[in-house]
Amino acid sequence: MQIHEKIRHIRKDILNISLQELHGRLIDIFGDKALSYYTLSRIERGHRNFLRIKTLYQLCTALGITLKDLKEGTEDAGSKIVDIVRRGERDEYIYNDKATSQVLSPSILGYLVTELTITPGGKTKTEQDPLQDVTYTKLVIVNQGTLTCHTGSETHTLKKGDTISFQSSIPHFFENLSDGKVVFQVIQNPKSY
Repeated sequence: MQIHEKIRHIRKDILNISLQELHGRLIDIFGDKALSYYTLSRIERGHRNFLRIKTLYQLCTALGITLKDLKEGTEDAGSKIVDIVRRGERDEYIYNDKATSQVLSPSILGYLVTELTITPGGKTKTEQDPLQDVTYTKLVIVNQGTLTCHTGSETHTLKKGDTISFQSSIPHFFENLSDGKVVFQVIQNPKSY
């Protein structure tokens, strides 16, 4: 069942009210900010693919149900408000047998968030974003261990809780010179892949 079908089902079969009566409820509750009758009709017929949270809020309030109840059992049971990247569904990049990266951010975002893990003695390949009109930047946040960050001709040692940021059009790579595993996030804006 799709969400528009569930809205119609609740209105007609459970509440036993007409579309005009539902619209009247919306006007009583939300006044001049209520959804129009035309919009309500289009939603029920499935002509509105993406429903904003304020639209869903109005509908749920007028129907006397929660958003969770509305979405339960529909194809829209997943959120239209947030994007979730589950641990087991992340894209993974393997630099080598000692360095891996997982994409934490959903693909619709204009920036990229990755989590890298480097075991002792491991390092990433040298990376360099293109020199263009846009400035690419990276922010690195160390979550575990000690990370060595090579940026251009500079080398920086970072420990848990430390951050570093730089223009990623400068050649750079990450290395683990310690005895323990290092885990860190990289936020790149804008993403370049």
